[in-house]
Amino acid sequence: LWLSTGCDLGGGGGGGPETVVPGRRPLPARATPISDPVARGKALYERMGCALCHGEEGSGGVANPNSETGGKIVGLTLVKEGYSEAELVAKIGTGVPNVGRKDPGKAPPPLRMPAYATWLSEEERHDLAAYLFSLYPKDRESEDDWDE
Repeated sequence: LWLSTGCDLGGGGGGGPETVVPGRRPLPARATPISDPVARGKALYERMGCALCHGEEGSGGVANPNSETGGKIVGLTLVKEGYSEAELVAKIGTGVPNVGRKDPGKAPPPLRMPAYATWLSEEERHDLAAYLFSLYPKDRESEDDWDE
């Protein structure tokens, strides 16, 4: 039994080479590559399920009882203020295995960020960081420019 799957991330209407599988309709031979790192990072954010904890477009707010971050998972829109690109790429790779407790006498927070070094290449982690940096509010960028 031979199975083939296809995915078109480019949103195009085809026109490229097709793979014909007996008894199946033709599929594109490969996905159209995405050249923009931010777009690739957004696709990874969606594919890897980051929004399940960090919210759509990094808005945060998912409950994580007894976490030192107010019982919620932090948003990622301001991650640019706390990390350089290299630091963020490293953090994505190592994850957050231990989340601080608001009350040390209570159970640890149930949600932790897994290490993605084995699931994402370094280039993919850079793409994800580019997407997260792109979430930084535009009005705060103008404030940053004023400080320079």
